[in-house]
Amino acid sequence: MKKTVPSKSWIESRRQAVGLVAAALLGPVASVARGQSAWAPSRTVKIIVPFPAGGANDVIARVIAQGLQANLGQPVIVENRSGASGVIGSEFAYRAQPDGHTLLLFSLDTLVVALAMKAKFDTFRFEPIGGLLSTYFVLVGRRDLPAASLTELVALAGTRSLTYSSFGVGTSAHVGMVSVANKLGVKNLLHVPYQGAAPAIQALLASQVDIGLMPAAAVVQHLPKLQPYAVTSESRDAETPTVPTLREQRVDFEAGSWSGLVAPPGTSPAITEQLSIALTKTLADPGTRQALTTIPAVVPLSGDVKSFKKLFQEESNRWAEVIRSADITANSN
Repeated sequence: MKKTVPSKSWIESRRQAVGLVAAALLGPVASVARGQSAWAPSRTVKIIVPFPAGGANDVIARVIAQGLQANLGQPVIVENRSGASGVIGSEFAYRAQPDGHTLLLFSLDTLVVALAMKAKFDTFRFEPIGGLLSTYFVLVGRRDLPAASLTELVALAGTRSLTYSSFGVGTSAHVGMVSVANKLGVKNLLHVPYQGAAPAIQALLASQVDIGLMPAAAVVQHLPKLQPYAVTSESRDAETPTVPTLREQRVDFEAGSWSGLVAPPGTSPAITEQLSIALTKTLADPGTRQALTTIPAVVPLSGDVKSFKKLFQEESNRWAEVIRSADITANSN
């Protein structure tokens, strides 16, 4: 039997028919996809600050909140949930609904506390949005402490016990001080933790404690009433030009503090992408940058999420080693 070959017109008509059926089936889906708008918050956005009001992180969060509000089109407020060295606020944000309406001001201390205290949340499961600011630490003493230099401070520590303040057990002020003391060969220190940087610095100003390793952003304004011994930055800073670095004084310790915004675990990329875009715009805004200049000794970050992820990973590895080598535990002095 002779085989029948379909004509070109028949083949073309079949193609058109299939195309019409596909369009009928997929048309509504395609229309939804084309008409789908980018995510935007539908109500007030909260930034959780896991430390008390009045500290540097709180001030930073309030400046950023104002800028985000303009870029997100919804109110953005700061909610302080302090306690347990920042763990309470961090856990609250960790367990919040991943819908973009609850964010966490994630700082170096959130990371260090989680590593040192073995917190019940995994910092790596937070969804990064972007970095905010970085600063360094200053080793300071009360003004009436009989030690005018780091060398004299070490000598004094060899004759008596010294007290030092921090803003909580397991925070960078605690872990950093233990590490610096170990490198200096100082053993006779007593840890006095406070609920935040502001009261920890106030204790130094009131001569209730002897020394402290404090973020420059929080302590620089008080230096006329304190005795600075060293900074932890790579080089001297314009805010503290007469204060030598630890490395200048043959102490192998260099560290900086930083902060950024993160969202709860499980927040979708569609949400974090829009939040990151809004944050980048906020940090690029001249008004925001001007407001941030009122905070001393800080360097604004770009808000770029890739850079923040890299910083987060590098700092996680670095501080895990600091904690391990310094043998930090909940009961460390």
